[in-house]
Amino acid sequence: MQIAVAEAKAHFAELFRRAEAGEAFELTRYGRPVARIVAADRPVARPLIGAMAGTFTLPDDMFEGDDEIAEMFERSAVDQVRLLLDTHVLLWAVLNDPRLTATQAQAISEGELHLSSASVWEIGIKRAIGTLDVPEELLDIAANAGCRPLPVSWTHAKAAAALPTHHTDPIDRMLIAQARCEGLNLASSDRRLAACDVDLVARDRRHPTPCRRHDDRLNL
Repeated sequence: MQIAVAEAKAHFAELFRRAEAGEAFELTRYGRPVARIVAADRPVARPLIGAMAGTFTLPDDMFEGDDEIAEMFERSAVDQVRLLLDTHVLLWAVLNDPRLTATQAQAISEGELHLSSASVWEIGIKRAIGTLDVPEELLDIAANAGCRPLPVSWTHAKAAAALPTHHTDPIDRMLIAQARCEGLNLASSDRRLAACDVDLVARDRRHPTPCRRHDDRLNL
């Protein structure tokens, strides 16, 4: 469809909306075509699992856990596929690391993925102190695979502060708080998190083991 430049200026917002929906417009000046308005190509989503396979390595003891104890507590929530990825699960996923469980891989492949700003902070800290060598494009790959950024809000901060003190890691406390506040399932193999009232995607069994709250401050 041809449209004069002067008319296009007067109706630019409408043309922009229609072009975004798939229409194409040819701009003319004095009856001669001079430019086109078309929708930009949208990037094709790439799978997260294996996206960075072979590009870096993780030490075996980086996220230690006792498998026997973990199986007593961890629970699966593949049928509820709004996922908040723990930091190590993100790293395992992009490497297609064998420590990523089949349950987690299935949930990541089928689920709505969320990545906390706290995990981005954790990765940045570990890179800065030299304990993690991960390429800069990690977050771009995560975003391209559909991971939605989850900022840390005041509500999340208050909920994290109100958690019981038996688990003191600040990153983990924030992930627990965010998962609970946003109704997300936390994809994690950290057995310590199963002691709290949060839906974990870990192995293949569900064990509801809520942690006791000191007060009602979590009901925000």
